[in-house]
Parts: sequence; structure tokens; C-alpha cells
Amino acid sequence: MLAGCPAFCEDEAGDWTEVELSTQTKEKVEEFERSANFGDAGAMYKLALSYYEGNGVKKDVKVASEWFHKAAAKGNVLAMVRLGRMYSIGLTVDKDLSKAVGMYTLAGDIYKAVSQFEKALKYYKTAQGLTDKKSPLQVRIDMVDLQVRRKKNMSDLHRAIGLYDGSSGRVDYGEAKKIFFKLSDEGVVLGRMWVARCFYKGRCDFPVDVKRSIGLAAAEVIGKVRRLAHDGSSEAMFLVGSAYQDGLSVARDYDLAKHWYLKSAKLGDSNAMLMLGVIFHRGLCDSRNDEEAVQWFFKSSKAGNSYAMVNLGQMYLRGLGVVRNDTRAVEWTLRAAETGYSSGMLMLGLMYEGGDGVERDYTKATYWFMKSAESGNDQAMVWLGGEFYNGHGIGRDFVSAAKWYQQAAAMGNDHAMYMIGAMYETGSGVEKDFGKAIDWYLKSANAGNTQAMVWIGESYYNRNGSRHEYPKAFEWFSKAADTGDSGAMHMLGVMHEFGRGTAKDYSKAVQWYGKAALAGSIQSMVWLGGEYFNGSRVAKNDAVSMKWFSKAAQAGDVNAMVWVAMGHFNGTGVAKNYGKAIHWYQRAARLGNKDAQVKLFSLGENW
Repeated sequence: MLAGCPAFCEDEAGDWTEVELSTQTKEKVEEFERSANFGDAGAMYKLALSYYEGNGVKKDVKVASEWFHKAAAKGNVLAMVRLGRMYSIGLTVDKDLSKAVGMYTLAGDIYKAVSQFEKALKYYKTAQGLTDKKSPLQVRIDMVDLQVRRKKNMSDLHRAIGLYDGSSGRVDYGEAKKIFFKLSDEGVVLGRMWVARCFYKGRCDFPVDVKRSIGLAAAEVIGKVRRLAHDGSSEAMFLVGSAYQDGLSVARDYDLAKHWYLKSAKLGDSNAMLMLGVIFHRGLCDSRNDEEAVQWFFKSSKAGNSYAMVNLGQMYLRGLGVVRNDTRAVEWTLRAAETGYSSGMLMLGLMYEGGDGVERDYTKATYWFMKSAESGNDQAMVWLGGEFYNGHGIGRDFVSAAKWYQQAAAMGNDHAMYMIGAMYETGSGVEKDFGKAIDWYLKSANAGNTQAMVWIGESYYNRNGSRHEYPKAFEWFSKAADTGDSGAMHMLGVMHEFGRGTAKDYSKAVQWYGKAALAGSIQSMVWLGGEYFNGSRVAKNDAVSMKWFSKAAQAGDVNAMVWVAMGHFNGTGVAKNYGKAIHWYQRAARLGNKDAQVKLFSLGENW
């Protein structure tokens, strides 16, 4: 029970909004009086107002004052505020600043007790303005002011998150980013952690900056976030889960990430639901479970999360964890796009571009690529550049293609840099300039583009046949091979085999040809097939030879088809099989191989 409010009741607390009485009838005033006499504080206040205003009853400020006091004694906060005003100016009562301060302070205490901190602060400050004894009130003001700022900070944080994930009804990275930075600069730990997360993952139009991210998410920061999570903050729970998933200032631990995401999701956090879907889809904790992933993507999507909508659309489109349903795939992707989420627009463009779940329509693809690109999506800019470059859905326009590639390149897109290099090399949309082409290929390669690394490697390898360029070629082919490029691996095999740019080493050549073949290099498959067939530098092994020739043949290599046909015809490395031999001779012959055609003619077979 609150001091000074001997009859405060929870059922009366809900009637604290300002009351303006309409024109009252005598009967209505009598109804107020009956209820007031039964102890209804709200009715006491309304009865007091009626007498005070002469509304439905003869005006009597003395009676009004009596009922205001009775209502205040029962805990009616509006009566307290009214009495505070009356005592502060001597209206119908003797002026008494001490009593005015008491009434305003009591009203502030009640509002504070039910977390209406803005109103509590208002009446504490009103009371403070009526007295020189500021110390006791200042403590109250400081405490409530802190709560008001915390409440505003949380409101701002929720707004920023809603603009980030689309749960507000629209995606606006610019506004979200501004709010996240403001909160971080003001020392709001959850805001700071969001900024750290965005820098770490390159989200919300933040550049990827791992060093800055780690600096923001220092040990004391993640510690404070963890304490907030233990205190029940769903936003903090999500951020702790995210930190464990990414290994941001803590050791990466997918099980702990899942633990915190589950706690946050149970409290309704749509981003936690989204990330649970990702964890189940990728099998980060247990085995992959697309059915469970779909459930979490659906819950997050229903909560308005645009990221989840795109993921859910893809699950429907691929039939992962749910029966394939192209209509629902388009519906969810479209809903994401309509929030302004650029990846949703991009995904719709890709669906129309490839006829994936919808009828292929280059015009619609271009429309969605354009909308996504205009909202700042660099991948959409690259696709839009490709539409102009290839003339899909629009007339071929190299100048416009170059413009969009330039915009994407300015955002750090390595493929856009590569395409600008290609356009300078061929003079498409720009003046032909081989020097600028090389500059752009180097920018692209240094940004991690494998195609550019291979191009530079080939450029150095073939440059006027000069041996002194081989070391540079070897360097770039090595970088490309590290990314898994089979062509670069094959070239490393060649360079080790012939000692170009590196010491001649046949064993390393075989290793690289093997890696390249496993990565899909047809040239390496054919090379291995020939080496194991000849047996001059490796132990002859017809079975291994036929294995590699067969893989190359199935990948479409005509010469390998002839080798496989000969193997089946002669029983070399495989069981003799005339039917299979003819099959492979015919496939090679239809692709123009003269040896296969001659062999089929000699056997009296058609092709």
C-alpha cells in the first residue's frame, strides 16, 4: 500500500487518463454520488468535477474540494494533481505550497509505481518548482529521469531494429543505421552491440570492419549485454546468441547461440526466430533439419521479418522442409520486397531472370533489379549491369551497363570491378584502354575475385612468351587455386611439370592435376587419364586411366569419349563391352570427331 493512499486499489489505477465531463444530467450526477458513497474513487473525482464546474448540479467549490480530497485519499491521482494546482494558487482552498508539493509528489510516486515515468517526471518537476527543498525531490527526479531515458532508448532501439528487419512495415537501412549509431554514441550498450554486429557482418549498409566490431564489442560490453540477457531482455538474449554464433568477442559456440536464440524467440524476438531457422537449415548444431527451419522462418515472417520472408520463399521454391509451392514462394518474396528490403527485390528479379518458380520474364527481372539497385544493393547493380550488357528485357546498352558496374564497384563489389576491366579490355561502353583494364582486374583480384586472379595469371603466363613473367603468373594462379578454382589448379600442375615460375617437380604436378581433376578440371582429367595409360612417369594403371577418361567424357570432352570407347572395345581398364564402345564412338562422332566416325564406318555402324 502506498503511503498517503490508504485505499489505493489496482482496479482504480486504470482510470488515470484525463477526464473531461460532457454536459451532465441531474440523474448522472446522482449516479456519481451513489457510486462515490460506496467508495468508488473515480466517481468521487467525477462528482467533484461536477460540483466544481456546476455541471448537472449547482456549483459548489467547497463540496467539490471535499470530494477531491476524498478521491485523493482513495488514491485517485487526478484528484491529487487537481488539489496540487488548487493549493499552489489558493484556488477554493487556502494557498499552501507545502500541501501542493505533497500532492504533486504523491501523484509522481503513483505514476512511478506503475512505470508511467514521463508523467511521474512531469509532476516531480512541478513539485520541485514550488519549493526550495530540492534534494529529496531531486533524487526522485534523477531516478525517474533515468527510467525515462531508458524507456526512450529502448523505444529507439525497437524502432531501429524494425527498420533494419522490416518488422516496422518497411526497411530503411539509412534511418536504422543513424539510430544505432546515436544509441551507441550515447553509451546504450545494446545499441553499441548492434553496431558491432553490423560492422562484423556488413549488415544494414555497414561496411565489413571486423577490427572496429571487436573494439566495440569489448569484454565489458559483452559482459553487460550478457547480464541484461540474464535479467530477461529478449534483445540482449538475441545479441548474446549472435555473438556466440559469429565468435564476436567470445569463443564461437553454436550450441550456446541456439540456447540464447531459443530464449529470445520465446519472448517474441523475430531475429532470434530467423537465426534459429538458419541454424536448423545449415545443421550448425545437430543434423540439418529443414522442417524445423521452415517453422522458425514462418514464425519470424509472421512477425514481419523481411529476411525470414525471403528465406521462407526460398524454402518453398526449393521444396526444402515443405512441399514445393511456387505460389507461396513468390508471395513471401514479394511481401519482403514490398517492405523495401533490397534482397527481396533482388530475389524476385533472379526468379524472373531464371524462370525459377515463375514464367521467365526479362522485363520484370529488370524492373526488380532496378528497384533493388536504386535502394543501394550492389549485387542488384551487377545484375542490372548484366541486363544492359546482354540486352535482356531491354536493348543492349553498354554505357548503362558500365554506369551500374561503376556504382557497384564503388561499393566494393569485386565482380563489378572485373566487368569494368572486361569492358575496358574490349572497349564496350568505354574507350578501349588495356592499362585501365589491368588496373580494374587487379582491383577485382585484390578484392578476392577468382576470375580476375585467373585472368591476371594467364596474362602474365602468356605475355610475349617471356619466362620472367612466370613467377607472377604462378603467384596469381596460387591465389586463385586457394579459392578452389580448378583451372588455376591445372595451371599450377602445368607450371610444376615444366618448371615455369617454380622449380620443376613432377610429383607436385601430379598432385595439382589430381586436385584440379577432383575440382572439375576436364583438362586435368584427360591429362591423368593419359599419364596412367602411358605409364612412363607414373605406374601404369589402366583402371585409373579409364576412370579419369570416363569422368572427362561424361563432362563432354570429345577426345576422352574416344578413349573410353576404345577401352570398352578392347577391354582395357574396363570390361569389354561392344554396346558401350559404340555408344561412346557415336557420341564423339556426332560432335565431329573424325577418328570416331572412321571407326564406326569400319564397323558398319551409324552415328
